[in-house]
Parts: sequence; structure tokens; C-alpha cells
Amino acid sequence: MDTITQNAYYRQRMLKYYYEHGAMKTALRYKMSRKSVYKWVKRYDGTIDSLKDRSHRPHSSPKAHTETEIKLVRRELKRVKWKDLLLAYQMLMQKGYSRSYGGFKRLVSKLRAEKPKKAKQKKKPKPYTRADYPGQKMQIDVKYVPSSCAVDGCKYYQFTATDECTRWTYRQMYDEKSSYSAMQFLEELIIKAPFPIRMVQTDNRDRKISARGARFR
Repeated sequence: MDTITQNAYYRQRMLKYYYEHGAMKTALRYKMSRKSVYKWVKRYDGTIDSLKDRSHRPHSSPKAHTETEIKLVRRELKRVKWKDLLLAYQMLMQKGYSRSYGGFKRLVSKLRAEKPKKAKQKKKPKPYTRADYPGQKMQIDVKYVPSSCAVDGCKYYQFTATDECTRWTYRQMYDEKSSYSAMQFLEELIIKAPFPIRMVQTDNRDRKISARGARFR
């Protein structure tokens, strides 16, 4: 049960008490003025709907925007793509628009709420294209080797390259994870690979290798 219906039933109980005890006791019991009690007595016609709150909206608004003004505002907003409100307001003023900027912004908010919202198109994920030939896609990954696995207890990083098509694998160990180590591993990979490498894939991005094979593009 919504709040409006609850208030209506509350007033119905109040009126039942009124018919038994009068306006004075009803006003004291339900904490309202006798004028309010008489108002609901006069309005009650035997149905619960007559005890519901009526709309407080005014019957007429002399200062409201006219249809001509609304069409003009829509036209200027469309020119600025509904973004630069100040520019649209200045252009309206040049065309005889005499409303205040605050009233203009309130009208814009109302018009925006009335605009039909475009349904967002769901992006379909593109199917992954697997490698068709050796060297087309070489996947490189770096893993930290725990010091407990090393004989000397030092930190090492294992660089691993795996060809997606043939699953050919090349590994190398380095004592640091840096751009220098990555470039050194790539140069050694290009020399050791039994086929030319066209693309390198990492966790962050894909890189194509130039014709020389020693630099990224």
C-alpha cells in the first residue's frame, strides 16, 4: 500500500471518529485544525478516492515558456549538440529570447528528460584469430623464479617465448626484469627461432617486428 492510500484510510478513520465525537475532539485527537476536519468532511463522498491528496499543480502558468519559445530553444540546442548551453543562450538572446538564464537551464533540463534514450548497442567480442603459420604470433611471458629454486639464492626471471602455431618454445634466464633484458631476449629469440617472427604478443599489447627483425614498429 502506497503512502497516498495510507493517508486516505487515515482520514477515513478520522471521519468515523468525527461523526461520533464532533469536530473539536477530532481535531484534538488527530492533531489538526477544525478547518481541515471540515474540509475532509465536505470532500468525502463515501469513496476512499475522495480522501486522497489532489494535485497541487497550478491550473495555468502565465510565465511558462510558449510553444514558439520551446521550438526556438530546441533548434538552438540542436545546433550546439546540447552541450554549450551558454552559447545557445547567447544566440537565443540575439533572436529575441527574453527569459533569464536560470529559466533557460530549467527548460533545458526538462527537455533533456523528455528526450528518448538511445538503447546502447552491445559490443560483440571479435572472435580470436589463431595463427595460420609458424612465426605469425609469438607469445612472450615473464615469470619470477623464487629464490628457493635457485642454487645461489639470487633472484632470477624466466623469459619464455612460445609459437602459437607450432608450440615451439624458447626460454632464457635473466637476473633482472628490465627493458634491456627484454630487448636482449628478443634479439636472441630472433636468432634462435627456426622461422621468421612476424608478431610478438605480451600481456600488455601486440607488437609487429620489422623486416630486420631487431626493432619494434
